[in-house]
Amino acid sequence: MAVILGSGVLCVLVQGIYRVNGAKSRVEKLCQAFENGKDLVELSDLSPHDIGNVLKLYLRQLPEPLILYRYYNDFIGLAKESQRVIIEEKAVARALQDQGRPGGEQPRPGGTQPGVEGEQPPLRTSQPGGDQPSIKLNRVIFKIRDLLRQLPPANYKTLRFLIAHLHR
Repeated sequence: MAVILGSGVLCVLVQGIYRVNGAKSRVEKLCQAFENGKDLVELSDLSPHDIGNVLKLYLRQLPEPLILYRYYNDFIGLAKESQRVIIEEKAVARALQDQGRPGGEQPRPGGTQPGVEGEQPPLRTSQPGGDQPSIKLNRVIFKIRDLLRQLPPANYKTLRFLIAHLHR
């Protein structure tokens, strides 16, 4: 898998690598080449979509996913908790913004601010004056980190590498 992701430097510039399917015949040949030994695989002539398809197939065919079945519900619960915290904090930030308007002025249509047509300041889910996550959100982040530490090292490293690749 590292071979495929490592080749992603040029592939990152192509849109839809994982959304658009590669050619079935080339994907099958590439899968066969990997099964015969990664030293024999030449990726430079292949479409990024073919390479992306092989990676998706590899991940689909794992006997157990990178995020193990036994942790799935915990990760889903933490994802929902983080979304809930972010929504709550945005609502509080919006209420504080609305209270800060002179004379209780109501928001303008389209969410614009007086004097700045078409712009609205970003809402932060952080401590006042900073870009750091709030205490509540930090708690969720720490729970996620603790859960990630429970993954087997190979799963954790692969997941970390995959996320870094997708983040590019």
